[in-house]
Amino acid sequence: MSLKSVNDILGILEKQAKWQEQPFQRLTKCWPEVVGSVVAAHTRPLSIQRDVLCVATSSAAWAQTLTFGRTCLLLKLNKTLPTPLV
Repeated sequence: MSLKSVNDILGILEKQAKWQEQPFQRLTKCWPEVVGSVVAAHTRPLSIQRDVLCVATSSAAWAQTLTFGRTCLLLKLNKTLPTPLV
């Protein structure tokens, strides 16, 4: 029996679970494209729970900016992704 590295094991698990095909992983992958590089530098999606997208921001000002633009942001996300998320 040979030992496998953690990277090898993680690679096998990723393929089996198809985690890249999950909605949240698709969202995180396209996030910079949808919000732009400036916004992406100050924000990151945290989770989707009960059809609510939670986003971390670097400051209250960025949180407020996302709140004001949430309708446009959600439209862009749903247009970019193969299936609407939220």
